[in-house]
Amino acid sequence: MNSYTHGGALQSGRRFSGNSVEPNYEAEEIEEVIRLSGTFALMAFQQIAIEAGRIDLADEAIKRLSPAKP
Repeated sequence: MNSYTHGGALQSGRRFSGNSVEPNYEAEEIEEVIRLSGTFALMAFQQIAIEAGRIDLADEAIKRLSPAKP
């Protein structure tokens, strides 16, 4: 796992694009990271709401974490 972070070989290899070193990520990968960050934020919020005794807010976080039904 460390190879993906902190200058590891896999992470560094993603920065090479032709003859230059620059970010080299697909749009889908960027979207996935944004979604995952939002999920972690909601999970953290849920735990804070539980500690504060606000189960109503914790339940709202769970609803937002659940996949939308078509």
